[in-house]
Amino acid sequence: MQKLNANMVIIGGGGAGLAAALTAIDKGLKDIIIVEKRFTVGGNSSMAGGMIFAAESKHQKEAGAVVDRDEVFKETMAFHHYDRVNPHILRAFINKSASTIDWLESLGLPFEWRGRVHVLKGTTTPFGGFSRATKVMAEKITSAGGKILTNTAAKRILRSSDGKIIGVTAVTKEEQEIQINTNTVVITTGGFTGNENLLRKYFPHQWDNVYWTDAIPLDGDGITLAGTAGAALEDYSTLIKENGYCFGKSGKLPNRIHMEEGAVWVNKYGRRYIDETVFGNEGANALVAQPGKIAFALFDDRLIQKVNDRPNPMVSLHETPGKSPSLRDILQSEAKEGVWCKIADDWTEIARWIGADPAVLKATVNEYNAFCERGRDELFARDPRTLYPLAVPPFYAVKFRPLMIDTVGPVRINEYMQVLDREDNPIPGLYAAGVITSGWQGHDYHLFGSALGYSLTSGRIAGENAAKFCLKAARG
Repeated sequence: MQKLNANMVIIGGGGAGLAAALTAIDKGLKDIIIVEKRFTVGGNSSMAGGMIFAAESKHQKEAGAVVDRDEVFKETMAFHHYDRVNPHILRAFINKSASTIDWLESLGLPFEWRGRVHVLKGTTTPFGGFSRATKVMAEKITSAGGKILTNTAAKRILRSSDGKIIGVTAVTKEEQEIQINTNTVVITTGGFTGNENLLRKYFPHQWDNVYWTDAIPLDGDGITLAGTAGAALEDYSTLIKENGYCFGKSGKLPNRIHMEEGAVWVNKYGRRYIDETVFGNEGANALVAQPGKIAFALFDDRLIQKVNDRPNPMVSLHETPGKSPSLRDILQSEAKEGVWCKIADDWTEIARWIGADPAVLKATVNEYNAFCERGRDELFARDPRTLYPLAVPPFYAVKFRPLMIDTVGPVRINEYMQVLDREDNPIPGLYAAGVITSGWQGHDYHLFGSALGYSLTSGRIAGENAAKFCLKAARG
């Protein structure tokens, strides 16, 4: 067994772990080791688009659109109905969120305010844009003397008889055992998007294999590590999900056509189930409540042309530079496979493909078209400006399913990111940050950009407090 010594061990090299390491280095701590199970660092933060929530940032002030920290705190607590959310953790996150933007910019990562969220400049995709930042963070850690052990999985957090942290055991991809002696550990292993058992345990009514995800399929190893080290684990977690994803393969276009203005959503019974302009977690909740957790977006040919002609359609038709395939061509090609798309000249054939009673689907379309004619959605009160009748054949149906972004929890912490035991006492020298921790989200995900924002900010808080603990212990 190889033996190493470190002042601090960070388990997990994602956004939270990298932020914790860099912050601890800034506080004067040396001999920091990051243990990363995968072949590279970044985790699911590297899959993020670089969109970050923050309150009262300098960019908001410059734009005259300041998100007041007190107001957003109160609104968020009310959104969660004061359930499952620790107000001290939420307040710590919100209060430090703006300085996280400043901190990232001090690393040479410029941001801009886009009216709803802070976005890493130069980001052109909702997936993977933040990988630039995680690479910069990792380079700065190693240049400052920190060590990153990739392809190395932590196996156990060691505690002495009096409860103090004394080390971490790990194993490399080549099955070499390592013991790292340390008195300070930060767990930042991310969620459990790849663990079917945990997904079914924590989300019995929300989860099924129908979900698509762009997330790295993490196993939730940190949950077991924390639990065996004496941490309290909540009996709940939060599933961060969005309203849907079309087609079966990542990157296959148009993967979000169902979110185009004018689409009509029906379940497999052929009935509308929500205002089609409701996206995000709310739309996802409605979607997963439908039979099979799937739905279908309906279009007529006139609407397809309207979508195709928009200057910046959400469907992102440009598969290759300089080439703009027709939306009709794309859908016709997909319809030949018959799995995710159907095109027909009448609603009866569409209904049979969906699995609905043709009379029910026809009644739904007729009712909706009548709403369009009267200029008022008398069922869901959808914005009249988005009402387009489905009247010109051929008709299109595109199947879509929920999109899993990440999971939150269940490790219990306090606002200093100290891991708490089952009596709610801090475990000396043990910290956690990022989405593995509970207390900052309730039943539903809230505050767009807070998954990445919280990972970075909580990592900074953990790094600060862990460094203080370690330096204090060294002074005796």
